Amino acid sequence: MTRIFCWNVRGLNDSAKQRNVKNWIDEQKPIIGCLIETRVRSEAVAVSISQRLFPGWAFTHNYHSADLGRIWVTWDPSISVVVYSASEQCITCGVFIPVSGVYATISFIYAKNTPGERRSLWTEISGLATNGLIMSRPWLLAGDFNQILRPQEHASPTVPFNPTSGMFDLQDCIFSNGLFDLTTRGHFFTWINNNSDNPIARKLDRAIVNEKWLLAFPESLARFDAPLPSDHCPCLVELFPTTTRRLTSFKFFKHLLKHDDFHLLVSQTWAQDCPRSTAMYRLSYKLKSLKPVLRGLNKRAFSSIQTRVKAAMEALKEAQSRLLDNPTIEAARLESDLRSSWSILSAAEETFLRQKSRIR
Repeated sequence: MTRIFCWNVRGLNDSAKQRNVKNWIDEQKPIIGCLIETRVRSEAVAVSISQRLFPGWAFTHNYHSADLGRIWVTWDPSISVVVYSASEQCITCGVFIPVSGVYATISFIYAKNTPGERRSLWTEISGLATNGLIMSRPWLLAGDFNQILRPQEHASPTVPFNPTSGMFDLQDCIFSNGLFDLTTRGHFFTWINNNSDNPIARKLDRAIVNEKWLLAFPESLARFDAPLPSDHCPCLVELFPTTTRRLTSFKFFKHLLKHDDFHLLVSQTWAQDCPRSTAMYRLSYKLKSLKPVLRGLNKRAFSSIQTRVKAAMEALKEAQSRLLDNPTIEAARLESDLRSSWSILSAAEETFLRQKSRIR
């Protein structure tokens, strides 16, 4: 499995913290990644620490454009890496992995603290998104964006959180450049303020990809582990083999319309908050949000529809036999309920088979 990491370690001068980071790296076995907010002043010391943490690995940084070298990028020599650009808040690399034959672009991010300072990063990302070389390849942007995307990504027991201009700036950057959050596992909130009197957690770290990445690595995901010695969770992007599962297109089956919960589920999903963007993007976002809801309804109510119809018919036959042998009110009500259930499933089966025959 190919793994890429990014971790805001919040200071790396302490030898105990270095040991914790090395232990995590040795356990996860990534092939490329970055450490950010190391707070190591000297470039020479940075090289020394890097060699201890990643013996034999290649190493680059942005000390020439940022105080304290905000971003360190390191990789296993078994892969080929070309640094396209390096700024104060972003290092972008072209990566070729010979074992799998994968070409990709990876941008490692460490955004500044204020919305005004971050706007230059959003402009840089927009510029990269128009680069022909990057547009034509899978693209991953991973790191500490120092900005939440939605109010739900801020958690505090005492302070409610409202949308801010910084959120809208990040939303515009992501959505206007055709980028998406990668599927995540592990912790939703990735930063904690370590204040026991007023704990605040936020999702500041994320992995964002373009459509080419989703097509090339449909099984990939980002996992956020426990922060360990830092206040940020390490991000580990895992590229699963594309042969593990055959992707199928979403199909809307008309028998869902017959379910009593259909209109309620659709209206509830459609009314959920949507990122501020163009009308076409909002429509696409809402339709994509409906897919897992409708898949879940189909699985709960109509999975193995032909088997369910047969089982419902057998239950109805048994109830009818009991009703004919002993015509009580309870037996009649049971027979009526089972008849209604069988009728709904039977009609759904008919609709399903008719639609299936036309699709194929």
